[in-house]
Amino acid sequence: METPAFILLLLLGLGAALLPETFGRSHWLRYFFTGVSRPGSGVSEFTVVGYVDEVQFVRFEGDGGRGQAEPRTPWIRDNEGKEYWARETQIAKDTAQYFRTNLPTLQGYYNQSKEGSHTVQGMYGCQLREDDTPGQGFMQYGYDGRDYIALDKATLSWTAADAGALNTKRKWEADRTIAERDKAYLEDECIEWLRKYVGFGGPSLTRADPPEVEVTRHTGPDGEDVSLRCRALGFYPADIKFKWEREGKDMSQEMEFVGTRPSGDGNFQKWASVNVPRGEEQKYVCVVEHEGLAQPLAVKWVPDASPPIAAIVGAVVVILLVTAAVVGFVIWKRKKSGRREEMEWSCGGVGQREGGLGLSPPVSDPRGLNRPVPHPFLPFLPSAPAIPEPGNGKGWKSGGSGVSVWVSPDPAALPLHCLCPGRGQTGIIH
Repeated sequence: METPAFILLLLLGLGAALLPETFGRSHWLRYFFTGVSRPGSGVSEFTVVGYVDEVQFVRFEGDGGRGQAEPRTPWIRDNEGKEYWARETQIAKDTAQYFRTNLPTLQGYYNQSKEGSHTVQGMYGCQLREDDTPGQGFMQYGYDGRDYIALDKATLSWTAADAGALNTKRKWEADRTIAERDKAYLEDECIEWLRKYVGFGGPSLTRADPPEVEVTRHTGPDGEDVSLRCRALGFYPADIKFKWEREGKDMSQEMEFVGTRPSGDGNFQKWASVNVPRGEEQKYVCVVEHEGLAQPLAVKWVPDASPPIAAIVGAVVVILLVTAAVVGFVIWKRKKSGRREEMEWSCGGVGQREGGLGLSPPVSDPRGLNRPVPHPFLPFLPSAPAIPEPGNGKGWKSGGSGVSVWVSPDPAALPLHCLCPGRGQTGIIH
């Protein structure tokens, strides 16, 4: 690369993958950039993200000289104005141009064609210890997914990862002021910005949310291999420790795990598993340590408390038998109730109303059971009147034409429908 690396360090204020481990409640300010020579769909040519601890607070995405630095947290949006964002945007655009200018040089170092797609990455940052003094600082670059070159602050030199990077090492070490300015930034200016951002973030950066821990059991495709998986969810900060124990013996050397990952809501998740002999699951315990926990949390696998299969089958059989008995009783009862003795219907007459059934009031019932009751079919008919509850006195009169409908002993449960000719009305017969 022909342009000094310190230009990249001007990305002030501009995430938690690839982060070094945190140390207690110290704080980190870190920046990451990625330049892609031939970006695909949904990928920007140049991207810069900034993190305070594990919180992304600013982001820039640009293509062809376009783009805008944007806030990612309320505390940076509320505390910085237009001048800040204009400056960060311009610095990001200048760095993107630096990437485009020097990419052909890198391709030449590796004898690569200009037609292929290539990626340049960089990350740098500084640490503020608990006592508010500067801690570690780092700066390194990668090319096409591999390490390229890194700063050694102690010796003010550059460590090349391969033969191609030796070209850059020789050029940068020929001008010692490059490493001196980079070191000064990491130990002074970067620290001052970090103090400022921590003040902005306040409780959102100093919180300690404990993990929710559960242990699940898994079997292999053959049904014989058994593993226990310990999952921790929803914790912050990202630093967490896992270990498996078997009757007090540390089994960490035998466990498999994934690194801590963001869960998408500002918190983190992680899991670790261990293979166990079938039937010995209760001898294993997962132990989790986190700043949000007052003491280490020990969790065992809890077998499902589901009922035995035989009990489930028995219950289903009983339900089916009871249902069959009820249905049989209903059918028998309906047959016993008798047949209709006589039924007539008149769709005409003065008793009918437009939009209704035309049912006239019931005739006198010796028991006086004439109160209206709901009927399951009436809501589906227009302007349907309530049907009086019949008694054993045969008291239903329909149509208003003087033609009576006698039902013995009670109306049938299911209605019959007829369409009155020329009226477009639907009647209901009981």
